[in-house]
Amino acid sequence: MFDNIEINNSCLTIYGLPVTYKSTYEIYINKNLKDIYGRRLGENKVISITVPNAAASVNFIESGVNILEAQFPSKLAFVYQNILKGGYTIEKTIYPLDSWTFSNNSLSLFENYKSLATEPENVRIFETVDFEDLLTNGKGMVRFKAEVDVPRSVNSDRYYTQRNETTIQVTDLGVTTRFAINKSVVLVSKLSTGEPVPNAKVYLYNNYSGTVAVDEVLSGYEVFADAVTNEEGLAILEYDIFEADNWFSDTYTSPAILVKTEDDC
Repeated sequence: MFDNIEINNSCLTIYGLPVTYKSTYEIYINKNLKDIYGRRLGENKVISITVPNAAASVNFIESGVNILEAQFPSKLAFVYQNILKGGYTIEKTIYPLDSWTFSNNSLSLFENYKSLATEPENVRIFETVDFEDLLTNGKGMVRFKAEVDVPRSVNSDRYYTQRNETTIQVTDLGVTTRFAINKSVVLVSKLSTGEPVPNAKVYLYNNYSGTVAVDEVLSGYEVFADAVTNEEGLAILEYDIFEADNWFSDTYTSPAILVKTEDDC
């Protein structure tokens, strides 16, 4: 067993050495090297190898719809290296459950577009996006969009465009829901302390399109049932069994819960 060397049939792999990208090294193989049958190489071999760039990549940890507890810093992060080009936008949104509505227009056309650095080469770059300024008293909803052109391999001129969309709700409201045939039970508590949240308005609505705005729900749009939490943070949304059966079984129904307090949603 040798460190940094692996042999598989007729293939010898050398790995894990402290080499430098885009540098050339020589491998010397002694003429006395023998195979399993005792046959020698016969002459010294010198193999020249140039180390290519590190593989290009971009890694977004999250996508879709996510919640960030308001007690933590309002930031998101991703990592990339050796990209061709890329950038992102982040802005306020009124659609808390918007999971994927990428525009056909390039993000670079947007006013708040931020380009990503393409240098230095072969270094993992960690991009941190601070969106505190987009929140109200540390709470609210933002929409992050990114598109990055990534080479398919270290020696290829071809590339693919990796896109990411993430909706982030920054809130201190924790919501637990149980659906039944004649009612829905919703428990609302503070994520920071675990305390119940009384007098919170609770709405059961249809979010089939993913683009139902908060104000639309508060005005009654697509709302099937609503209630207010008691002192224990519990709300019971009661409804007719037959109406519920029709509503929940409808192909175009995507049940969602919205909770609203004076300073949080």
